[in-house]
Amino acid sequence: MIGYGVFTDEGMHIGKLGDILWLPANDAYVINDGNREFLIPIIPEIVKSIDYSQRAVLITPTPEAVLPKFDMGPNIPGHS
Repeated sequence: MIGYGVFTDEGMHIGKLGDILWLPANDAYVINDGNREFLIPIIPEIVKSIDYSQRAVLITPTPEAVLPKFDMGPNIPGHS
């Protein structure tokens, strides 16, 4: 899954999966947007699905997992 694109449930591309951290509280994805890295906890409230055929991870950002502001990138195929 390293290298998969990471998209919000609204179709906004936020970066690529750079690493997976196995942490005591909950595991986390390390997302790289080209300029910086940030963590997304791997919990069902945030990580909604993994599309292996599209090499994409679909997430729902929450107030607890605030994402940095992003420029709109390319959308995931099949999403608006």
